Amino acid sequence: MSRTTSDMQRTRRRTLRALGATALGASIAGCPSRDDAPTDDPSDEENDDSPTDEGDERSDGVAVRNVAVRPEVVTLNTPDSYGVYGGRSNQYVIVEVAVDSPDEHPLGSFAVEADGTYDATTDIGDGGGFLADFDTAYGNRGSEESGWLAFSLPKPLESETAALMWEGASHEFDEAALERLRRPPASFDVRFEAPGAVSPGETVTATVTVKNTGDVDGTFVGALNRIGPNVAYAPEAAIVLDVLSGESASWEFEHDLEFRYENCEDPRMRLHLLWSDENVTREVDVESE
Repeated sequence: MSRTTSDMQRTRRRTLRALGATALGASIAGCPSRDDAPTDDPSDEENDDSPTDEGDERSDGVAVRNVAVRPEVVTLNTPDSYGVYGGRSNQYVIVEVAVDSPDEHPLGSFAVEADGTYDATTDIGDGGGFLADFDTAYGNRGSEESGWLAFSLPKPLESETAALMWEGASHEFDEAALERLRRPPASFDVRFEAPGAVSPGETVTATVTVKNTGDVDGTFVGALNRIGPNVAYAPEAAIVLDVLSGESASWEFEHDLEFRYENCEDPRMRLHLLWSDENVTREVDVESE
């Protein structure tokens, strides 16, 4: 379950929670893969991460469904793990569009105009057109008529206006999106806690606590990967927390240990948290009964 203090959001089968202060390949040996591996699409996570403007239907057959602003984005960096992409000097605008005639509106026909011109991309990391929280890119097979477009802009953006442009039309970003684009980068202190040991039948609960130590409100973006006790490597979650200046937000990951692990040479669970240029690992021993 993913939630903030003001909003209980929908859940995956293995619970993920976010408790916000604001509303806003490695492998293991000798242990076969089993049903305990992730069964849900990792893109199912939901976050109240940014303002949106929706439902912009156009007579030329282009509709802007959603506009999101993030300092970084999460996608695959290998076929079985997440990475975080971005940096303090840039940020992403993710625009979700639906198009009646994709052949008339190829990827290269879209751009963001602000203090310069920024071309659309769907090539980030090793995701092959996948972004956590945004599903499939525009123009991908099976998603030719709808999907996301990404634009890398300077952070902060020094412009009074910004708009998505395509031939003969445009979509102006609203003030809420512009406010986020104009924010300087925030700074965070991050604490990652997990139990040292658990037994089969129990639940592993890991907590990420983020404090915004900067002078501006900000958005923390992280990714969680898991090794073991019965999968080689698995992308677990994208973490997106809006944190006001001087305040903290927490997020919880829960994993139920449903099986015995007597046949595993190394029945440990390793949780890898990544954010910006940082990463930290917590190891959880699975004790035999």
